[in-house]
Amino acid sequence: GARAGDAIYVTGAPGLSQLGYELLRDAAAGTPADLKEHSDPLIQSAINRHLRPRARVALAQRLCQNPALRPSAMMDLSDGLYIDLGRLAAANPGLRFELAYSALPLFEIPAASRVQRAAERLRLLALTSGEELELLCTGDPDQATKLHAAGVDCTAIGRVRAGDTPNTGGDVALVNAPWPAPPQSGFEHF
Repeated sequence: GARAGDAIYVTGAPGLSQLGYELLRDAAAGTPADLKEHSDPLIQSAINRHLRPRARVALAQRLCQNPALRPSAMMDLSDGLYIDLGRLAAANPGLRFELAYSALPLFEIPAASRVQRAAERLRLLALTSGEELELLCTGDPDQATKLHAAGVDCTAIGRVRAGDTPNTGGDVALVNAPWPAPPQSGFEHF
């Protein structure tokens, strides 16, 4: 249902699940200090997101039931934003999905956090982290204003354009990124 001219939106701040996994893995290997004593909000949020993922089913239903908020296309992020956006693009042949790297929402990083220096790492995780269960959707460019007014935490991260090849799907372009595609695209089962 995506249309040329739509904006691309994502709820929340993808990337935290993978970061939580990496923090727990490193703690198990004895790399950092005990994470239970760490009060850094980013670390705690990442661990919670990984250990207690929550599907946004109620939000998806709310969006679909309200004509003013209904997206033109929507799916959850289960394998990573970049790979799932490719799947959304493949379901909408003839369209080009442009993802603005600099627009990716990042969890608010406290200035004193040791993770502040890792903003680029967080952007990569935002693109590739699986098990996020956030929503990826398309809709009118003014949809963000309506969604925010309805209390939905979302960010416009790109736009949908008419594709160069009308009979193909899966066209995703990463704009203003350090590479044409992320070094890893996301989680692939097989």
